[in-house]
Amino acid sequence: AIEKKARSILYKLESNPKVSDSGLSDIDCEDGETSDTDRSDLFEGVAITNVQEIPGRGLLATMTVSEDISNCLPGRLKHMRALNVYLGNQEWMDENHARYQSARQAKMCAQLLTEWQDLGQSIVLVAASPVMNGPEDDEQLDSHREGCNNACACAVCRCSTNSVCCTASKTLMISQLAIADIPRPEAPAVVAELRKRNIDIWMITGDNERTGRVIGAKLGIPSEFVLAGVKPEQKADKIRNLQRRGIREGSVDSKKHIWKKHGRPTKPAVVAMVGDGINDSPALAQSDVGISVGSATDIAIEAASIVLIKDNLMDLLTMYDISRAVVHRIRLNFLWAFIYNVVAIPVAAGIFYPIAGQGLPPYIAGIAMVASSITVVCSSLMLRFYRAPKIVMDSHQIKS
Repeated sequence: AIEKKARSILYKLESNPKVSDSGLSDIDCEDGETSDTDRSDLFEGVAITNVQEIPGRGLLATMTVSEDISNCLPGRLKHMRALNVYLGNQEWMDENHARYQSARQAKMCAQLLTEWQDLGQSIVLVAASPVMNGPEDDEQLDSHREGCNNACACAVCRCSTNSVCCTASKTLMISQLAIADIPRPEAPAVVAELRKRNIDIWMITGDNERTGRVIGAKLGIPSEFVLAGVKPEQKADKIRNLQRRGIREGSVDSKKHIWKKHGRPTKPAVVAMVGDGINDSPALAQSDVGISVGSATDIAIEAASIVLIKDNLMDLLTMYDISRAVVHRIRLNFLWAFIYNVVAIPVAAGIFYPIAGQGLPPYIAGIAMVASSITVVCSSLMLRFYRAPKIVMDSHQIKS
């Protein structure tokens, strides 16, 4: 599957290798059989091997190309037959010292990335470097680690002191893509309803901070409640931190829940996590209530405490309301049973025997015992009359 995705991206790059604000953002991984049949000739002379997925960063693959294709490669990659291809986020590019061909190109691409991020789009970068052939390349890189004296270096390769400067790195930026992860249409309404119920809504995303804030604004989540740039292995830690912070006294008003630096926590926070991916499973297990949807991965479903059968986030409101109704009914049953026993036990013990001259007849005691159980059962059966919130019912009617 990873190789097919890489092939789809490489196909698009081959058709338009120049960085542009159109074309590359609509890459779609078509059906495997159709892709192999219709595009088999496009990959003649291209062999993709050693495909690796780096969690939280991207993909790494080794690509071997024919001589004709190598002659079309840009910059220092020209005439190179074996390439290491890097596909992922900016952090992955920085780790591999990817650079642009010129300061002008770097400025144009940086401006384009900012525009995409302001639209709430996720950024995917593609770079390539020749496969190292020996220790000479390593020695050349080590000789440049003392700093970069090139005037355009900071714009070209984002280098800093003790990093590989743009004159030494052979990893060249090939393209940049913008992928729009469109929020679910019901998500803003769900967030608004939960916030009306005095529930803090946090968003944990691996995207950069600018993109995360834009998406958060679309969903109605304040920027201070957006945790961006979180790696998959860090999601569980973020959930743990939210649990430890607790709810602080005097920091909650009728509209928002905001933790202040001062004030003692009155009670620990109960954190519910909603996720559907493999990377979400540790966070789902760490949270007090893990929630997944029916279309989620098997690992996420197994780690979750609650699974929403319908692929509709409106069911979160139903889940929350019915949970409160069940807890309310449990407390009501407990209160009723407590009052009933407080009154009935002394009577059964013979508190009225000195006055009446006789104890409670056995048949009355049996009826009273049965009545106690019947009332609790009937009270619990009242949950059958529960109805979902009006906004949820309206949402289901619109979809149907």
